[in-house]
Amino acid sequence: KGMKSRLAFSTTIFCVKNKNLDIVLLDEVLNSGGDINFQQKATLKMEEFIEKGAAIIMVSHDLSDIKKYCRKTILLDNGKIIDIGQTDKIIEKYIKL
Repeated sequence: KGMKSRLAFSTTIFCVKNKNLDIVLLDEVLNSGGDINFQQKATLKMEEFIEKGAAIIMVSHDLSDIKKYCRKTILLDNGKIIDIGQTDKIIEKYIKL
């Protein structure tokens, strides 16, 4: 799982650098495997994407990452949208579920 995460994230980084993409889709990548060195590199890249103004769509169950990186959050349950809104409010709703 760790090597697949590294490959997926490396491919994303390559595409963003070489194609000037405005939207980046990341699925559980920051904490989905790999050693601490990979996780630190992934976090730095995520922050770089944000600084450059890319729209980040991050799929995650890691509430600390969601709080850190997301201004707006979508709560899904079995593929259905339950709520969309301010991250803190959506996290509260998620915890209650």
